[in-house]
Amino acid sequence: MDWKMIIEFIKQSYAYFGIGGSLLIIGSMLVTGLVYRGKAGEKYSVLNHYISELGEVGVSKAAPLFNFGLIIGSLAFIPFITGLTLTLNNLWAKVGLVVGIWSTLSCALVGVFPMNHMEAHKRVAVSYFRSGLVMVLLYSIAVFVQPAATANIPKISNVAGLIAFCC
Repeated sequence: MDWKMIIEFIKQSYAYFGIGGSLLIIGSMLVTGLVYRGKAGEKYSVLNHYISELGEVGVSKAAPLFNFGLIIGSLAFIPFITGLTLTLNNLWAKVGLVVGIWSTLSCALVGVFPMNHMEAHKRVAVSYFRSGLVMVLLYSIAVFVQPAATANIPKISNVAGLIAFCC
């Protein structure tokens, strides 16, 4: 396999990596959340728990599932953002790729360093949230500045980026 074949494969299938990674992370969160019982025996609720608590070893029975899903799901975003960058092919997307790889690795490290390792966990979680926000902004700009004649991604997709950025 040469580089041209790899690049062509990524350009043609990058969306599947994004969908697959998202579904893996969401699935591991849902399954883990359903069986979660906190330190006081309470059920998981997004209203009074952090998502990271689902991966806390010794508290969450399904912590390994959550952490594994987060690691593998996050890593699936590397081919996704690479394909997105190749499709947009502008400076904003290329900078977004660098920030995006940092963000994806930070997200995967949240699974490597669950809340049992609080200092390291805080560092990688904050890195993920901040770099993820910057990545969304950069890719939103990259979509916005596409020449109208050669727009590969509809500009209306920026609504999703705006919602994510506002959250």
